[in-house]
Formats: sequence, C-alpha cells, structure tokens
Amino acid sequence: MPGPDAINITEHFRLKWTSEHRDARKTPADIRKWQRSAQDMLDSDQRKRKEVIDKIDAVFGDSFWRKRVSGVDHLRTLWNDGKLDTIAGDLDAEQIAAMKALWGDPNDEQE
Repeated sequence: MPGPDAINITEHFRLKWTSEHRDARKTPADIRKWQRSAQDMLDSDQRKRKEVIDKIDAVFGDSFWRKRVSGVDHLRTLWNDGKLDTIAGDLDAEQIAAMKALWGDPNDEQE
C-alpha cells in the first residue's frame, strides 16, 4: 500500500504530466501503478521524497524529456538506467545529437 509520500509524488507527477499532455487521461489503475512505482523509488531505490520531486521538476523543465516520460514507472526505469542522470541542458552537442537520433527531436513535433 503506497504511503503518503508516494501519493504526494504521484500527484506531483500527475499535475506536471497533465499540463504537458492536456488531452491524455489516466485511469485509476494507471494512478495506482504510478503510486506503487513511487513507493518502490522510496523503498527499493532508497530515494528521498524531495529527491524524487526535484527529479520530476527537472524532467518536466526539460524540453527533451518532458515529452518522453510517460509515467512514474517510466521515470523510475529511466532514472535507474542512468538516462536521467544528466538533463539535456548539461549535455554536450554530441550527446544531444545521439539522444535526438534515438528518441527524435521534440521540436519537430507539433504542439
């Protein structure tokens, strides 16, 4: 059962995510999955609530990543794989080009 910090993290993510994906809807089952992933970040990954909130803010503050992170579970996977260790603003031009080749350029997508 997710605790209050996991629920808080999930709600923070949901607010950021829905502001980016205005037409998308999440079911109660999706939200419960996000809550379990948030609890796993706190328990299994031993991350602090503030650390997770700060990472969510960094991801949604980044034009590259905010269009690609599809849920708290996806955030956790990307973070644990080291893909979110450096946000795009901290990458050099070669690293940004490699990411765009892999993920596409978010600036090519229409709003």
